Amino acid sequence: MEKIKLTEKEVEYLNDFVKMGRLRILNQSFQSQYSARNKIKDELISY
Repeated sequence: MEKIKLTEKEVEYLNDFVKMGRLRILNQSFQSQYSARNKIKDELISY
């Protein structure tokens, strides 16, 4: 596989993205589908 160079900013962004994904999965396991879906919408709107 070809290696690609990432800037520090890109690495930070990807790390945040992964963390958000993990948090979202945790939230879904504790909340109903409906409220989790609303939370995701709110996150997307706030970005």
